[in-house]
Amino acid sequence: MSAACAQPTPWFLWPFAKLASVLGSILLFFLRLVGGIVGLLLMILGLGLCLTLLGLPIGLPLVVLGTFLLVRSFF
Repeated sequence: MSAACAQPTPWFLWPFAKLASVLGSILLFFLRLVGGIVGLLLMILGLGLCLTLLGLPIGLPLVVLGTFLLVRSFF
């Protein structure tokens, strides 16, 4: 359903709609925070593996994946 054809919320459901909106915003914030932390941890793990020559094929994709995840959590 697109936002253009959304109907207004009836007055008796307004508190529930606002509660759902607030809870959704809080959930979105915490999921972005968790995504940023996981991205940072993947970057650190990948950099640690890149220090060894044997871990380089695994560490480099982890750094790239962590960077993408960290950037995605910011924007």
